[in-house]
Amino acid sequence: MYLTRHLERHYPTKQVICESCGKVIHSLDALKHHMRRVHDKVSEQCTYCGQWYSSRATMRRHLLNMHVHADEEHRCEICGFVSSSKTAKKRHIEFKHNPEKKHKCTMCDKAFKTPTLLKEHIATHTGVDLYNCAYCDASFKSKSNRSTHYKRHHPAEYMANMRRRPCPSSINNYIQNPPVNLEAQ
Repeated sequence: MYLTRHLERHYPTKQVICESCGKVIHSLDALKHHMRRVHDKVSEQCTYCGQWYSSRATMRRHLLNMHVHADEEHRCEICGFVSSSKTAKKRHIEFKHNPEKKHKCTMCDKAFKTPTLLKEHIATHTGVDLYNCAYCDASFKSKSNRSTHYKRHHPAEYMANMRRRPCPSSINNYIQNPPVNLEAQ
């Protein structure tokens, strides 16, 4: 039974489509996990700073990165950039220093570094808007276009949502004492 379930996970015989977002998923178990992780979010509030998060997992990640391990330095060995967490450092290295674009569009020759960038690009082929404005009926194919819309058309709401939390001290130290680029001298 366990072997059958394991093989089904790696070699699915049928696929399930999420009714909420249209994502193709390989099994009912994976669909349940996807629904809990992506769609069934319950807001959680940080007990340290009062910031609200869309799920317990994102709140816990914030809590660990910004309060518990806030003074730990996560410095990129390649360029010296300081990230707020080990995961953020890993994402920085992957995005900034790895030239490989492994997420390829099936409709044209373009390739992207992240699945999200590919998804937003595919929306330009399909015409499907992925993001909606919270304040009017506008919709967008990319988060950056939505953010630009917020800045231009809803500046008060944008500024209220951009309330900045304090940076971890390791990042403040980086801003005050950036690494010296020996090649530029």
